[in-house]
Amino acid sequence: MPRIADYSAITDGKFTLSTSGDIDFDRDFTLESGAGLGSSSILAFVLFVDPGAASLNFEVAVNGSPQLSYGYNGPHHSTLHEVIGGNVLKAGTNNVSFRITGGTGNLSFGDVVLFYQRDI
Repeated sequence: MPRIADYSAITDGKFTLSTSGDIDFDRDFTLESGAGLGSSSILAFVLFVDPGAASLNFEVAVNGSPQLSYGYNGPHHSTLHEVIGGNVLKAGTNNVSFRITGGTGNLSFGDVVLFYQRDI
């Protein structure tokens, strides 16, 4: 069966997490039937760390499975991507969560996109 690359734009907007406010963000997204659930996928997003960040740590989980964890001091801006192993995603509703796990400061995320394989 032929396989193609596909993507799901989970959020096009920007959201901010802060140690003095909301420390987590969850978003549901749907994968239609035909998604190659046994294959790896790629989660990509833009990260903005504010200048006042001190030992600011965060993690990202997909369907409750931790996928990445990073820490920053001071300002930072980059695009990050992480390979999500096979069988983490499921047909239907999935969830991605971003959470501050330590330190102080603010960070923002934007343009969260999941790239995955689909059988056609």
